[in-house]
Amino acid sequence: MKSGRCSIKSIKRNSMTLLHDDMVKAVGWTLIHSIWQGMFLAVLAGIVILFTKKAAAVLRYNILSLLFVAFIATVAVTFSHEFSMEASSGVVQLDLPVAQQQFTSTAGTTDFLSQAVHFLNDNAATITWIWLLVFGVKMIGVFNAFGKIYRMRHYKNFEVPAYWNDRMSELALAINLKKHVLLRESVLVGIPCVTGYLKPIILLPFGMLANLPQDQVEAVLLHELAHIRRKDYFVNLLQHLAETVFFFNPGLLWVSSLVRDERENCCDDIALGVTGNKTDLVHALISFEACQSQKLSVAFAGDRKPLLQRVKRIVYDDNKSLSKAEKTFLSVCVVITGIAIIACTSPKTGDALRTSVNKALSGKIPAVQLPGNGAVRTVTQTTHQEVTTVETVQTNENTAPANETDDQAESPAPVCSPEPIVGPMPAESSTTSTVTTRTVNSKTKTAHTMDREVMAYDSENPSKNRHATLRTGITGENLPDDMNIDMLTNNIISDLINDHIITGTEGLSFRLSGNSLIVNGRKQCETVHAKLKRKYVKPKVSAICYNFEYRGDI
Repeated sequence: MKSGRCSIKSIKRNSMTLLHDDMVKAVGWTLIHSIWQGMFLAVLAGIVILFTKKAAAVLRYNILSLLFVAFIATVAVTFSHEFSMEASSGVVQLDLPVAQQQFTSTAGTTDFLSQAVHFLNDNAATITWIWLLVFGVKMIGVFNAFGKIYRMRHYKNFEVPAYWNDRMSELALAINLKKHVLLRESVLVGIPCVTGYLKPIILLPFGMLANLPQDQVEAVLLHELAHIRRKDYFVNLLQHLAETVFFFNPGLLWVSSLVRDERENCCDDIALGVTGNKTDLVHALISFEACQSQKLSVAFAGDRKPLLQRVKRIVYDDNKSLSKAEKTFLSVCVVITGIAIIACTSPKTGDALRTSVNKALSGKIPAVQLPGNGAVRTVTQTTHQEVTTVETVQTNENTAPANETDDQAESPAPVCSPEPIVGPMPAESSTTSTVTTRTVNSKTKTAHTMDREVMAYDSENPSKNRHATLRTGITGENLPDDMNIDMLTNNIISDLINDHIITGTEGLSFRLSGNSLIVNGRKQCETVHAKLKRKYVKPKVSAICYNFEYRGDI
């Protein structure tokens, strides 16, 4: 019973570790993707600005808001996709033979994209933790803003004369607003603002009613009432939350500023529709221009930018266009978005290159369906200390010999000539196989491998069969849990193809270590070995194998 309880606790602990790691990496890749997605959003918003120069502000606002919400939905879908990928990457598929199941999609991967994806994949967790640290600081500011809102609503504000309450009710009816709104003067605000939805309050700077002409005050009140009628509080809140999460995203921040500008323009239009007097509204805006350098006391209302653009639009009926700086920014966005889309859609740098097997040796390995008699077996592994074996029957399966073909003879010469055969070749033929998924003691972490025991024909004595063990994985000392076996083998195979050492993965086997590089049983020259060793044999790694036959330890 005690052993059973320990096993259950170990399973739960391993499951929580997997979930934590998968979540961190999924968040990291979502943040990375959100950058080019935000730039694509900016490009679409720029097109909207260019083609709606004469359109009403409400149309521009609705389109930009729709794009903004679409971005958030896209990010949510991206996270779901990335999390499912990370979760599924913890499973090793045992579809035999190993040498023929994958890796062909990366043959022509460009060095730049391959290295970029490799770097981002290796540092996704670091990116996530850095983002989380800054996000935490930003959230402190958000909570501080909510605290300011609370203080504005409950402290140091004063009732206004009854005349202005009655007049505000009349103005609310003029724009079809039936919600009850409170009007207060406050010593804590520098410009008019509105806060709250269920119980909205319009806060005016203390002394404004006494110092501004009545027509200008009414224009300001109409503008703030328009915010309440349009329910801008919710969209504004969503914007600030998105800006807090994606504080690093220039595209998103720029589009959010456009949405905020157009929202103010919409409220200006509503106010002008009632008063019909541009002069009063313009004078009121200019009166508060000097206050714009002061941070808004209520973080979820109003515009932080100077009001000159709004004045220009009111006077000349001229909608915002793109400045030279914005056009330059959008040009950069187009280039980066194009590169990102190519990288994400290319089969050479897409999911095959991104697939991780960080936890390949923990969890449950799905059933393996082999051709022939259809025998199915399932391997279940519960702890790092266990080694689990499953025997399957395999018929009519041949491991291709690593012999040269006519195509290889016609291919360009390799960078250097290989030395003669120095070790056993992959098994030439097999009729039965035993798959052993190896993990090791979690304290030493000496191997992340998948071994296959095969009965093969002995080339030296065809009348007898011999045992052969084929290994795919990484061996070393104190290996981290997140060693990415798939990516390493993919990249090594890509380099071997680019160096014209191999032409494909059929019958392929290799072993890369600090001492040598053996491909298809042939030791490669030091030039190729040094190049791959420098790229892939990192500290604590002793060997990287792919379908490599060995006897004993390697």
